[in-house]
Amino acid sequence: MKMLLKIIGNEFRANIYNYRLPVAVIILIGLLAVSLLALTDDYNRKLQDYSILTQSEAPLLCILRPSPLWIFSVGLSDQLTIPYRVNDFRQIHGGQSQKTVNRLFSIFEPPDSLYIFKIIITLMAIFFTYDIIVGEKESNTLRVCLANSIPRSAFLVGKMLGNYLSLAMVCAIIFLIGLLVIGSFPTVDFTTEEIVRYLLFLAVSLVFLAVIAGMGACVSTIAGSSGQSLVILIGIWLIIMYCLPNISSSVADSISPLPQNTEVSRKLNSIWIGGVFDLLNLYDDRNFSQAERQESNRRILEQTKSVESEYFAAVNRQNEIVRIIGRLSPATAYVNAATALMRNGVADVNRYRMELRQLRNIMGQYDANANPGLKYRGLSLRESIKTVIVDIVELLLLAAGFMLLAVVLFNRADIN
Repeated sequence: MKMLLKIIGNEFRANIYNYRLPVAVIILIGLLAVSLLALTDDYNRKLQDYSILTQSEAPLLCILRPSPLWIFSVGLSDQLTIPYRVNDFRQIHGGQSQKTVNRLFSIFEPPDSLYIFKIIITLMAIFFTYDIIVGEKESNTLRVCLANSIPRSAFLVGKMLGNYLSLAMVCAIIFLIGLLVIGSFPTVDFTTEEIVRYLLFLAVSLVFLAVIAGMGACVSTIAGSSGQSLVILIGIWLIIMYCLPNISSSVADSISPLPQNTEVSRKLNSIWIGGVFDLLNLYDDRNFSQAERQESNRRILEQTKSVESEYFAAVNRQNEIVRIIGRLSPATAYVNAATALMRNGVADVNRYRMELRQLRNIMGQYDANANPGLKYRGLSLRESIKTVIVDIVELLLLAAGFMLLAVVLFNRADIN
């Protein structure tokens, strides 16, 4: 144990002396400062939009207040900030989302904390671990170290943990300071649950970081040179970050294609136009009853429900295929878990839309001037964890698996 702690300490000091850790600290502080300033400003503007919309004369059926957690993870928040109203046919009509006012966000990915962890910090993990074994071999110090009665497993685990903990501790401290700074702003008010969600988000991010660090240790153990190790790791990184997630969508679309949006829109427009003519005929009669109007609205709702149910069933089938294939990449599992914890994941959007559809189906029970409103509370923390427990377990197993694989590979490796 003492030997393991000594190796970890040596790695931590080495990362300071060779400027890896100081450079990482400077980059992370700069990136996080820019990210939090830009997204906090965006959050404040969305709050202003929310205030204006809730005070408008036209009654809103539902609009969600932006969550301060979205400062750290944008996710699918644009789909959760659409204001909904009731039209003359007692149907729910969505307006424009409270989209970001920063035009650069429509071109580049928003530089939120999720993006920083997924892209920047994982690349840092690769540069911290790509040469932990092959570098020692190239400098001819590996045989000397192992000749001093240091067990191979202790040497590898110490090197790997030393580099991982160096980066993980810096990330944890900087991101916790970021939470405290943002929480001090007058417009940002975190609840206890939101703080817990952020801490769980940070914990899941560090587990994902451990997966990449373990992968780096495995490749460094079997690579023939530091350059070869770095090239292999960058190639694997590109595959798990970009190739697999994008391929999963294409494969799912070929296995279970969605109906064309134009065809769905055509069917819905046909239903609504038919409803307009029905109402016009009733008005011409001048003796139509409230029951006749409600019956017309009921037919429109039933026909709309049938078209939408068919479409959403196809969407759910495709999403399930994407989820299954996407889990081949730990990056997909990480994004799923992180966005669920930050209240802007797929499950949050699905729940929101489901409750809107349920409300739409009973709108015919209310009179023409009624606006029942949607009392949406969102998923609880327990429900959010339940939706992504498979993704979290996958990350934990991958982190432990890569560490064990690295030990096995190093115990069998030729150190000459």
